Amino acid sequence: MTPAYGNMGLDDREVIDDYLRRLPDPATIINLGCGPHKEFLYELGRTLALQRRQSCTLILTDIHPEVRKSLASFFVPGRLQTAVKRANAFYASRSFRAASTDAILALGLFGALTGSPGSIAADTSGRNARVLRECRKILKRDGVLIISNSSIRQPKEEFLIVAKAARQGSAGRVRGRTEANY
Repeated sequence: MTPAYGNMGLDDREVIDDYLRRLPDPATIINLGCGPHKEFLYELGRTLALQRRQSCTLILTDIHPEVRKSLASFFVPGRLQTAVKRANAFYASRSFRAASTDAILALGLFGALTGSPGSIAADTSGRNARVLRECRKILKRDGVLIISNSSIRQPKEEFLIVAKAARQGSAGRVRGRTEANY
């Protein structure tokens, strides 16, 4: 079996690959809360490298020091630059410039949010909305946020309501669509 980096749903890999093909060249991609899943990350890197891009930067982020340490030697041959960085999903805009990212991958992130700030600690919708707003801040205007989530850890209906609300904000409606692949 070939490792699949879209580990939550059956069709995730095809959906993710389709979005990755449409990114500009060069592109900056952040895997937010990537976790220690090297086999999935190598497959993602390999897919990007095989697209024969002039340049691509893949930034692997996680809040846990042991995960970042285990990924310190992550390397994929080709024109793919990789970096490992500490980033808290609740404060992603503190780690990355506004409108600097072409794509954010959040694979399993939303079902595993813990250590949330202050008053929203027990409020799943509040946690999700905050992270979605942070993602909006660092995505370019035509950037894409790819989410793969576990419907066991987080019901689809609950998440779609929050996602729709987060797409609307003080800056107006964000272009794009909400696709559910549960």
